[in-house]
Amino acid sequence: MTFVGLFLFALAGLIALMIVWQHLSGTHEILSLRNITLVGLILFQITSVGLRMFNENYDYFTLQEPAAAGMKFAAFATIFFLVFVLTYRWGPLTYKIASKVPSVPESNNPVALISLAIVLSVLAVPLRFAVNIPAIGVVADFLGVATAAMACGLLGWIWAPRLLNPVYAGITLFFVSANLVTVMTGSFGRRSIVAVFGCMVWSMYFSHWRYLPTRTLLTRLALLSAGPLIFVALYTSVRSAAEHDRSAGDHISAIQTSGDITTGVAKLIDGQATGPASLWLIENFPENYEYRHLFTLKYFFALNVPRAIWPGKPEPQSVLIANQANIQRVQQDRIKLSCGIVGVAAAEGGWYAIIVYAIWLGLFVRIFDEIVRHQPTSPFIVLPVGAALGQVLGLARGDTSAFANTYFITTLGALLIMIPIGRFMTRFNTALGSEEYDEYGYELEGSPDEGSPEHAA
Repeated sequence: MTFVGLFLFALAGLIALMIVWQHLSGTHEILSLRNITLVGLILFQITSVGLRMFNENYDYFTLQEPAAAGMKFAAFATIFFLVFVLTYRWGPLTYKIASKVPSVPESNNPVALISLAIVLSVLAVPLRFAVNIPAIGVVADFLGVATAAMACGLLGWIWAPRLLNPVYAGITLFFVSANLVTVMTGSFGRRSIVAVFGCMVWSMYFSHWRYLPTRTLLTRLALLSAGPLIFVALYTSVRSAAEHDRSAGDHISAIQTSGDITTGVAKLIDGQATGPASLWLIENFPENYEYRHLFTLKYFFALNVPRAIWPGKPEPQSVLIANQANIQRVQQDRIKLSCGIVGVAAAEGGWYAIIVYAIWLGLFVRIFDEIVRHQPTSPFIVLPVGAALGQVLGLARGDTSAFANTYFITTLGALLIMIPIGRFMTRFNTALGSEEYDEYGYELEGSPDEGSPEHAA
């Protein structure tokens, strides 16, 4: 088992090195949906299982031959990674699909973007809490989180070139705090928090940082990401599945009284039992349970059908596993346990499912990365794509159909909001005869299929 653990950590290191090398060589943006998906694969699958190969702690799950399951997992994970990356690079039809998104001129006018950020921050509140129509309310909630995230992204867009300006820094931090209150209230998961922080950092990167020398870029990414990572770790250490209705104040109070960074970071790195669930599924399918062939891919399309219309609608693997594994001291019919994309594929076809899911996700994230690659200087395009990064980070965690579906709906809705606004603002500025506030005017080099411009070394 030690060998498997070492192999998995080596694989995680290889993926990280690939991300950095491709940035240094100018062939791929260091911040992209592809790389965020790969970070999720490392956290929720590769290191989660790797740690268990060393400490032999499988949480709720009983394994008969953990070494054999670990070896099969290592093979599955390696194949998934390779097929995902190669499919993403190949990307058939993704350029053509992305080109259908209307073009929106860039804008760097601070007054206009701050005004729009205020409007989006206010709009996020009724979208999250005032729409109680079944099904529609769920979509409104998604868009509420997205508008809150994009508000922070707009402020990050104008703050990035002038980090030491106390006015822009103060405005940005104020609205980030306000929008965190909006997305944290009545929420249990971390994805909405990641959406707010993630969209801000995402926007700062595309607004200005991607043109900086590599050392400066990485320094700023590290410094600006440290605060959000600490906050997420503290939140992880105190969040409770039994308290879904906590207000933002309750969350902050819990963090202040019981928050522990070390515990939170350990839970994040550990993947929170996702790895052991994957191992259990690998060991028990198809020997003890029948495959549900490609259920996750099918469920992506079926997810939006209400159960009131489809009473016999099947449940995802995350709902079934507690009963299948006979996990004790939990409500087996209510608890949801993330199973990891590798484990889910093992339960839904095995080897061929790993390949199909890797191809699907490779093309899925390439389409949205391609949308940004077409218009990387327009916040009205860049921010909608980065408004639900928590869903992208979770693609490898399991419940992949739900994460992918939520990301698709959220991004589509965000684009439908931001594209008309962007075009209106452009016409309004033209009618006033005002000049756009643009300090940079960088242009991308190379064809759209070649990735990002060369970064200064």
